[in-house]
Amino acid sequence: TPFADVMDFRTLLQKDQIFRTCVAKKVIAYGLGRALGSADEAVALALDQSNKAAGGSLHSLITKFILSPTFRSR
Repeated sequence: TPFADVMDFRTLLQKDQIFRTCVAKKVIAYGLGRALGSADEAVALALDQSNKAAGGSLHSLITKFILSPTFRSR
């Protein structure tokens, strides 16, 4: 999909669930300091959906993860 500028590219990425979920998985793996298992897939999807509803920023994704039970019970 072509894009005209950085803002168009940003919009494309924000609409792409595969990309957003991948970023969520990377944040979770980094935050937990381990590779993700199959049980972590649902956590990544839920984190992505929650973050999307809040506007979808990286800052909000990291904040939501840090406040999540997954991070707090590591």
